[in-house]
Amino acid sequence: MPEDIGQSELVIVAAHGGLLPGEHFFRRVSDDVNLAIYPETLAAAVQGSGVVVLFICSGGRVDSHPQAETTVGLIKQLFNQGCSTVIASPWPLNVKVPPAWLPVFLDRWSKGDDVGQATFAANYEIARSLGGNPVDFLAMNVFGDPFRTKH
Repeated sequence: MPEDIGQSELVIVAAHGGLLPGEHFFRRVSDDVNLAIYPETLAAAVQGSGVVVLFICSGGRVDSHPQAETTVGLIKQLFNQGCSTVIASPWPLNVKVPPAWLPVFLDRWSKGDDVGQATFAANYEIARSLGGNPVDFLAMNVFGDPFRTKH
């Protein structure tokens, strides 16, 4: 994992993620080889970044804390580290979504759309190109500031 990605305007993370067997909460981020890190580690690495796009299965999952009046998950960790906006899927992500979604999002965001508008356009492209399955075209959700624009 790169060491100098914190404080970035835009960070895009593609990895595996999800629940550990027998667990109910999001617990790890991993790659196809040997990387396996806690959500807190990823959040610390991107701390202070403006927009974080997570192509991570269940990376946008938000669960109630079992013993407190708060939530747990990668999204919460990213906000605790000062990130302003996170775009992620709360459920397993179809591998066809990122390559169709990202170009539309980047094009619209670089032309002045805010994160909410750019995400809507990219999600619409998924509905158009991959079919009408809501699991695919509603996967990428905006958490935090939807009005953030590119500086």
